[in-house]
Amino acid sequence: MLATTATETTLETRRTLARMQDPRFGSTKALHEFMRDLAPHLGMVYKSYNETYPHSDSQDVAQGYLFNQETGQELHVSTITYGHQKGRLYFSGVYPKSATGATVSFYGETLPSITVAPSKTPAQVAKDIARRLLPDYQQRLRRVVEQNNGTQQHLNTVQQGFKELQQAAGPYGRVNGKEDAKNTAPSLSLSFTNAGESYGRYGTATVYSETGELNLRSLTVAEMAEVIALLRRQAEARKK
Repeated sequence: MLATTATETTLETRRTLARMQDPRFGSTKALHEFMRDLAPHLGMVYKSYNETYPHSDSQDVAQGYLFNQETGQELHVSTITYGHQKGRLYFSGVYPKSATGATVSFYGETLPSITVAPSKTPAQVAKDIARRLLPDYQQRLRRVVEQNNGTQQHLNTVQQGFKELQQAAGPYGRVNGKEDAKNTAPSLSLSFTNAGESYGRYGTATVYSETGELNLRSLTVAEMAEVIALLRRQAEARKK
């Protein structure tokens, strides 16, 4: 996939030299053109920042992303604009967000990244990426995917349990806050007092996984005894 002919290399070298001689080299347009030439060498597709986030209010910036939808790989692309590495191309791995929408990170680790001289051709830069960045990134990406799969399974368990509570409570339960399929600890406000009744019977029910927390207040002694008796019967049944 990374192999190129002598003719292709010569053409890419000419393009690179032309970019370097062009006063616009290093501009947003030049970066996007360079990355679109580079992307096929990695089996990827390039999109600028504004193409990736079309609803962004930002003006077109010299950043973008290389995607491979089949493998889930994603690289952030930019140019370094300060310091001793100013002008070099910067590539860093991007991790997919978890099922809860959280950005995944590992304690003590930074995102795998490399810098490359802008004087290289797209094919040469692609080889640098394949050799210096992708092996480390792909290994870490597998860890992220495994972690995200576990998060998704946990979230499925939570949401299924919460649906059971909603069905059990019926009109006497109200979701606290907005209903959110990504909430890992959804809760219900409970009120079992009908119109015209002055007595309480209220509380909350929260789901954490296969277990949760139930807080009930202002129950009569008879009602508390009934709840306690139910839990006792279940405990005795588990002993058999």
